[in-house]
Amino acid sequence: MKDARTAVTKLHGATKFKGKSSGALWARQLGGEGALLKRWKLIVRNLSFQVTEAQLRAAFTEAAFVWDVLLPKGADDKPKGFAFLTFTCRADAEHAITKVNGTEVRVM
Repeated sequence: MKDARTAVTKLHGATKFKGKSSGALWARQLGGEGALLKRWKLIVRNLSFQVTEAQLRAAFTEAAFVWDVLLPKGADDKPKGFAFLTFTCRADAEHAITKVNGTEVRVM
């Protein structure tokens, strides 16, 4: 299972495979915890309305592998001040909480 998680971490979202350019790859572990993506979802609140998905991903990637970031927007197409981050395993989600909880996400 550890090897599968390592492969997903390296391949998911990559734009090159075997030296050739491609669209973003979608890699997922089919068994074990990696098959339960919706189970390892965190809600992040009190975000700046200027924060982007890329900034959130960067902040949390330092702590753990982030599978997906969803930044809900209102009818005016502006962020609502919260986000959902999905991880591939419980350990990554817990590590992200421990490392990032209470910190400030840098908005450039």
